[in-house]
Amino acid sequence: MAGIFRAALVQMRSSDNVADNIRDASAMIREAAGKGAHYIQTPENTCLMAPDGGAKLSLTFPQDTDPALPAFRKLAEELGVWLHIGSLAIKVSETHVANRSFLMSPKGEIVARYDKVHLFDVDLPNGEVYRESATVAPGPFPAVRSNPVRRSSRRCLRRTGKFTVASSSSALPKAIALRNRS
Repeated sequence: MAGIFRAALVQMRSSDNVADNIRDASAMIREAAGKGAHYIQTPENTCLMAPDGGAKLSLTFPQDTDPALPAFRKLAEELGVWLHIGSLAIKVSETHVANRSFLMSPKGEIVARYDKVHLFDVDLPNGEVYRESATVAPGPFPAVRSNPVRRSSRRCLRRTGKFTVASSSSALPKAIALRNRS
């Protein structure tokens, strides 16, 4: 990876159709790689945005049978990129999913995974109530992975010590932002 480090942040409007979301994310990941991205990150809930927790539970799979994970692993390997899937809803019980993020190497290997720790529970002044914890199991701790990018590119990412902290809100120079056009 000589020259400029390029990162791409894929922006999506995920729906409750997992197959369509995999297709759309894959197309944007391919576009980002085609524009020279070495590291590509998708948003939280990349493959499923359901109207409620019950609908989400009915549309999820355990990690070993989730259709998105092998598709994205194969894509990372095919394109030779670091692929960070912001999160997938992974069924961990009959009543809960994990909001799980995955980092895949250019060989398609899962090198880190993280289950969202801090869940979104709020009572709004207008009476709206959101309880992510009703159907999402919190993770035990944040995941840390040493920087996969060559040394001179490390300054392109926000860092904590020798570790890279990547998030969808990171400000990355030379970033390629892709938006779902639908």
